[in-house]
Amino acid sequence: MQATEITVYFVIAIIVGGMIVAVLKLVDYDREYHDFRQVFKLEKDEMYKIDSGQLAEEIAKRWEDCRFGMDNATSSVYVKDNATIDRDFIVKELKRTDKCDVIDCSNKSNGFIVNGTIQTPKIINIGCFNNSLIIK
Repeated sequence: MQATEITVYFVIAIIVGGMIVAVLKLVDYDREYHDFRQVFKLEKDEMYKIDSGQLAEEIAKRWEDCRFGMDNATSSVYVKDNATIDRDFIVKELKRTDKCDVIDCSNKSNGFIVNGTIQTPKIINIGCFNNSLIIK
């Protein structure tokens, strides 16, 4: 009787141990670390005040921060001067600052999306979603 109880307890311990190992393998620790770091960081980088000439550099920086579209993230910048921002303006500024190697300026992958014309001063959202860079 005692031998069967020990065998049953041993089998149950192996099953429980296997389930714990399976759960530990399923957890995405890199993603958890990224989420915790995003929540607990001390800097406030959600909103910057910039000029329209600095927008291309800020877009490139945000694209690099979201690991070139691998992470889905959204950030905002406040463009404080009067300007009309559209796709041509952003591409011209990206070429001027030599950032077309980071961002697909010619939009061959259809991943660089600018929603219409933006009249500033205004808060501009820069989003990374499914390997796409979205400016709105």
